[in-house]
Amino acid sequence: MRINENKTTYKPPFSIVVLDAMDAYYYADVMDKMELAGKEEDLGKAIAIADALFVMKNHGWESLQAMNEVDGGYDVRVYDSTLSCVYAAHIKYIETWIGKTSPRTVFTPKMQEAIRFSIKTHEVYQKQKRKGKDIPYITHPLTVGLILARVGASEDLVIAGILHDTIEDSTSEKKVTQEMISERFGEKVAELVLSVTETNKELSWEERKAEAFEHIKSFTKESLLLKSADIFANTSELIEDYNKDGKEIFERFNAPKERFLKQSIRTIRAICDKWLESPLAGDLVVLEEQLKTIDTT
Repeated sequence: MRINENKTTYKPPFSIVVLDAMDAYYYADVMDKMELAGKEEDLGKAIAIADALFVMKNHGWESLQAMNEVDGGYDVRVYDSTLSCVYAAHIKYIETWIGKTSPRTVFTPKMQEAIRFSIKTHEVYQKQKRKGKDIPYITHPLTVGLILARVGASEDLVIAGILHDTIEDSTSEKKVTQEMISERFGEKVAELVLSVTETNKELSWEERKAEAFEHIKSFTKESLLLKSADIFANTSELIEDYNKDGKEIFERFNAPKERFLKQSIRTIRAICDKWLESPLAGDLVVLEEQLKTIDTT
């Protein structure tokens, strides 16, 4: 799809069109594959209508990334009278909702450095393991980073996923600080990591989880997506372990099964309620229902 950005060539009226994402993928800019939603003489009004239609039509997407890969939503565009595309709503909203995606996010030197940093923190300096398992802890932050990359998150957000537990879980001898992350990876990455960090390990499990829950209320969408990826990775692993080993897996945690599940479900619900259009909302809802099933057994 090519967007004509030369406004001096625009010729009203402007047509607002809706098309299925699969059609957008295979039949880009073919007008007969589009549903005409209206016409406007004013470009600003046409764009406003396109934005509103985009949000309405794509409410509840499982993944925003689906628009560019599979049949997973709708695109809304504005064309001028020469059938030249002058606006595509999905470009604006993908950047607004999950961060601007750059081709450099494939595997940048900064990402590679983040992986090395996380490996040192979790594996080299302490041989940290997943709770109750002989599995290196480093598998978790790498999984979080992978999930974020899959939904098209920005480079900084993917890096924050890879580093998200480094402050919280670093040893006193090799303590990782917000300033250290900021110096190496930038202030934005450091702020994202801090936003999902439990800073006071002296508190009880209940107090720490209550504090973390309160923080969700003030999260930015990037922090929400980071937290969502963390929860998605942890909960998926927990459900897999439960299906294999049963309720004994809850002996690993610092809270009884009922309280642990209640807090997990409550957190997922708070995140989904705060950002209904999150690209991970659909996945979290599925996990929520699976946790409820466990809670009744």
